[in-house]
Amino acid sequence: MYELYYLILMSEQQARVLAIDRAFLNDIIRLGGTGIQRCYQCGTCTAICPLSEEYGIIPSRKVIKYVQLGLKERATSTIAPWLCFQCGDCTDKCPKEADPSEILMALRRYTIQRFSWGRIASVFYSKVGLTVAYIVLSAFLALLMYFFHGKLALDRVDIYSFISYDTIHWAGLIVGVFVALSAIANVIIMYLSFKRGLPATSTASASAGSWVKGILASFFIDTLTQIKLFRCGGGLRSATARYIAHLSLFWGFAGLFLTTAFGHFIPDLLGIEVPWIYPRVSGIIFGLVLLYGTCYFIYKRLKGDEPFVKYSYFTDWAFLVLMLGTCVTGFITTLFLHLGMPMETYIAYAIHLIFLFDLLVTAPFTKFMHAIYRPFAIAIFRAYGGATEII
Repeated sequence: MYELYYLILMSEQQARVLAIDRAFLNDIIRLGGTGIQRCYQCGTCTAICPLSEEYGIIPSRKVIKYVQLGLKERATSTIAPWLCFQCGDCTDKCPKEADPSEILMALRRYTIQRFSWGRIASVFYSKVGLTVAYIVLSAFLALLMYFFHGKLALDRVDIYSFISYDTIHWAGLIVGVFVALSAIANVIIMYLSFKRGLPATSTASASAGSWVKGILASFFIDTLTQIKLFRCGGGLRSATARYIAHLSLFWGFAGLFLTTAFGHFIPDLLGIEVPWIYPRVSGIIFGLVLLYGTCYFIYKRLKGDEPFVKYSYFTDWAFLVLMLGTCVTGFITTLFLHLGMPMETYIAYAIHLIFLFDLLVTAPFTKFMHAIYRPFAIAIFRAYGGATEII
């Protein structure tokens, strides 16, 4: 049981009662924010942030103070942690080595759990829970494929003799709908939390038009190009390398998703025949792009020579391992297919599907979800006109 206190803030306009949750600070430390007790609120992190001009101010110091005081509701209802791209400049310049960027990352890990429907994400932020969950999910799919696969063609490679086209089609749709609905539910929870966190005297508001502009700008500027990341951290050479790798991670996965959509679902839904060579070639290209981005971040986390990879949480590694496993097994499957090795192809394909299934079905509850929360937080910032009270 945690202790709960109340802080009453008085002003000429109103009195506010804020709950102080002392266990909240311990949760942030457990999630990677180990330096928070060294922070003495000098403000260097706020001043040094390369995106301060873009956002007016990134209130790192204010959010960190919320955590130090145990003001869980205040800390988790602001969009500020999601405006941080974890470049590590603040960590590099912090005079007390409090690692502010990792504190904000720990707060994002906490809010991923808090915003997930049914708090399902909490399972994946426990080492035991994460391990058991992936074992159960992997075993479930493996057993399904073992007992219900089709009659294998062994004189030639025929993927659809192993798992029929219709099975892949409908299973993909079911998983896709589950992931999409879960992500939407989580974003709604995030938005409601943000709305509750607005001060009672706040005049911040957003019209339908500003929402449309904010979402479109966030999608085309921040999501597709991720240009803000280029402005972050470690000098031009380091920032460029990280920017290209992160863009490769995003576009590699997005490209493979689009390749699958055009190769499997577009012909059925729209009746358009797609020549087999196009998805095969684009799959190889985007697979290589994703492999580069994944290997870059694995290498950087192993080396640990830059502020943004100074600390790695086990969920970061789980995400990268699933990405790498999906890539490598996809290429191995393709290699065996072209070498005309039926049984090897089917086995590699089964392993590939397990990695992909684990990655996708848990996406709304793991690090993957930051790809949704961050653009939405930026869209909120744009929609509300950058009002300071929303952060």
